[in-house]
Amino acid sequence: MIPQMPFTGLNKQSNFLAPQQIKQFNINPQIMFSKVEKGIYYLKFNNMCYSNQVFSNGTLSVDNTILKQKLNSWLRPEDRKYIKLVNYNTNTSIFAFNIKDWVDDAFKDTSGTSINYLSFSKTYKLKKQLPYLIKFYGIGILYEKAIAEEFKEHLKRNRKTREDIFSMITKTTGKVLTLDKISIFDYTYVYMTNSVTVSLKPIYVGTMLAAANKFLNEKKDNKKGNFDKTVGLFLKIK
Repeated sequence: MIPQMPFTGLNKQSNFLAPQQIKQFNINPQIMFSKVEKGIYYLKFNNMCYSNQVFSNGTLSVDNTILKQKLNSWLRPEDRKYIKLVNYNTNTSIFAFNIKDWVDDAFKDTSGTSINYLSFSKTYKLKKQLPYLIKFYGIGILYEKAIAEEFKEHLKRNRKTREDIFSMITKTTGKVLTLDKISIFDYTYVYMTNSVTVSLKPIYVGTMLAAANKFLNEKKDNKKGNFDKTVGLFLKIK
């Protein structure tokens, strides 16, 4: 009779047991890719976990609670209000940048620093610096466009900033702009200057310049009319 070896199968299965989770380890996150989705800028990292400990089967698995602490600590304190850790495991982690919250804070009590009435453009210097994680690991062409798009949404929420931008038109043409006129402007965010420039779309510039010229002429005529009335009244009194 051939002797049975009942433990052979168990020995083979042991190769597939989950590796022991290590508590003493370090991380060195490296960016893998990033994307913007529904106003949120996501950045995915390879955690690059490493340890001097010996771990089973050559597979490193770290304690999730400790990993979460390390990843959150890796974020700079000033970034934590706007960037959250939303997914993680031993190998990778995903951080989400809430562009809306940052834009709303960056534009609090902000007024245009420069204005060009020939092109109907105005530049706003932001009061909040872009989070370090975004500046260092983000892709400019992605987050600059996303911030500019979010600024348009900010205008819908913030009447004061919206009216400040519309004043470029109202003060020079006498035209009153409504909320839907946000779409007649182009919006550009520039990381190097940390500023947003709002400019009238080229297709509308000619129309606005003509309206401005007409408005100025009407004001001159009104002033002349008022002067004539004043002189006539004075002579009548005399």
